[in-house]
Amino acid sequence: MSSSKAYNSVRRDVPHNLRQIRMMRGLTLAELAEKMDSTPQTIQRYETDPKRLRVYQLQQLAEALACSIGDLVAEPGEGLTESEADLVETFRSLSREDQEKWRAAFKAIASSPANDTAA
Repeated sequence: MSSSKAYNSVRRDVPHNLRQIRMMRGLTLAELAEKMDSTPQTIQRYETDPKRLRVYQLQQLAEALACSIGDLVAEPGEGLTESEADLVETFRSLSREDQEKWRAAFKAIASSPANDTAA
């Protein structure tokens, strides 16, 4: 991949990945901003236009989100099984309201006693 293609890929993928990871962690813009000693407006700018996002800021985001920089710059769906990729694609096709309903349902299922792996 040429450096210009890689740069364009990062500019396209980082905002999407950042938002998805933040939402999967159940964090609001304000909560992530607080973890980074920043403002919600700054985080929102990262999620919409990462042109001014620097490597050290990617590292701060990764630490605050408990993920790797690779997770933030990876192409969406990279490393997923076919079944997981299908779920992600279907989820992304839903309205934001429906996505929130499904997220809440999945979290409830995952935290139910029936899914307690320690038992």
